[in-house]
Parts: sequence; C-alpha cells; structure tokens
Amino acid sequence: MSKLTPEDMRQALKRGAEIRNRYFYDETDPVSALHDGASDAEILDLEASIGYQLPPSYRLFLSISNGWDFVDAHVSLISSHDIKNSFENKEFAKWYDDMEKHGLDYPKNVVVIGTSDITEAKYLLVVPDVNAGKKEFELFSEEWPVMYLSASSDFVYKDFWDFLNKSEEMYKELVEDEDL
Repeated sequence: MSKLTPEDMRQALKRGAEIRNRYFYDETDPVSALHDGASDAEILDLEASIGYQLPPSYRLFLSISNGWDFVDAHVSLISSHDIKNSFENKEFAKWYDDMEKHGLDYPKNVVVIGTSDITEAKYLLVVPDVNAGKKEFELFSEEWPVMYLSASSDFVYKDFWDFLNKSEEMYKELVEDEDL
C-alpha cells in the first residue's frame, strides 16, 4: 500500500461512521460518532506515558478523531487522554487480571484503545516484541496489530488501517443483509 494520507483516513472514518449509523440507527441504539482530533502535544503526552511511539495509522487516527463513540455496538475507541489516564491509574492492569481469572488468552504487551460500556470487550494495540531482533527505531516506525477481545470472540487485524477497512466491509454486509 502507498503511504496513508490524512485525506485517506478522513474518508475512511467518514464512511465507517456513516455505515455504522445506517446499521445502528433506531431510537434505542447508540449513534456512532467521531471526535475532534488530538493535538500533537496530546499524542506525544500519551506516548510518553506508555513508553512507546504509537504506530503511524493509529497516530493519524488520533490526530483526526481522538476517539470514536460506538465503533461497534457498545464498544468505543477511547481518547488519548482516557488511554493515558487509564494506563497511569493502572485500570488496564485490573482488566488484565480479570481476563486471566476468566482464562482468556491475550497478548501480554498491549495498549487498550477501545472499551465497552456494558461488557468486558476491548480493542487492543498489540505492541511488537522488542526481542524480535529489530532496532527500536525500526520496530516502532512499523504498524502494530489490532485485536478485538471479548468473552465470546476475538479478531486480529494486521493494523489499525486494516481494522478500519475490514470493519467497514463487515457493516456494509450487515446493512445489505437488513435491506434484503
């Protein structure tokens, strides 16, 4: 793929929110909503807190939309500020402990980027293995896998851009099935 541009990301986010709103739209369901973008300072502050430079496609997402309400039913992608606070307050450590107690397997080095308001479902950025033999500057200029994890299922996407495209396709299929 050629280099991902801000316009590519804006268009993908617009399409993604539109198709989700077509699928979820009724008076009892939440409406999928994008946010204003994070500033460079907010993204750098998050990176300083977690100790990693975020992957390029996710950094671009945050700069355009600092979170996404109801990206999937009751799961939202959370803002850079909320990720930072949850990380610093060890809220995610509690979640990791709960997942282990329930016998759910997940990568140990992750950044939680999405949470549910009613379930234990999470979207995770899987941090690359620092022992894989790459130099740090090579490692953290690359994309990271995105994982959806819940008690009933999990999905792994190649990276954040892959997640956006595949989830958009999934919602298109769901809307088409409803239209039949």
